[in-house]
Amino acid sequence: MYLKTAGSVLVIAASTWLGCLMGRELYERLDRLSTMKRIFLVIRQEILYSGMPLFEVFGNVSKRFEDPYKTWMLALEHRAKERNEGGFMEIWKDSLYQYLGTHGWQKKDLETLEGLGMEMAGMDREELVKVLELYIERLEWKVEDGKKEMGQKNRIFRSLGLMGGIFAVVLLL
Repeated sequence: MYLKTAGSVLVIAASTWLGCLMGRELYERLDRLSTMKRIFLVIRQEILYSGMPLFEVFGNVSKRFEDPYKTWMLALEHRAKERNEGGFMEIWKDSLYQYLGTHGWQKKDLETLEGLGMEMAGMDREELVKVLELYIERLEWKVEDGKKEMGQKNRIFRSLGLMGGIFAVVLLL
């Protein structure tokens, strides 16, 4: 009897915990998108006011952020200086998936970033600033939409976790 009760409590607790973990993933996605927005805001400012080439801007901006963003931007700068690995789009895409693709980014977000890299290739300063402003605006929309959905989805995940645990206990008993 005590084993069944203890097992039931553990199953319900584990399933509820799983629901909370799924909600946590939503929060982490919003945090990643917000960080990327801040990165591109700083890059835009550096391009506008410093006059440095784009890859030097990445190296300069990398000092203000933590990993994996720091290593990603440093890799962009380093690969661009070597210039033996192809054009901007290839360097952007390879470093994006190598350094950010393994840190929980959703495929749709990485594809959006990849598209930004394709748009940025071969642009002058004014065009580059406009593209960055457009992307920053897209990120703002994604973050706002994510915040609206997060509260609802968090409750749903927790409730489904709890209900799934109760359902599993009923089936097992």
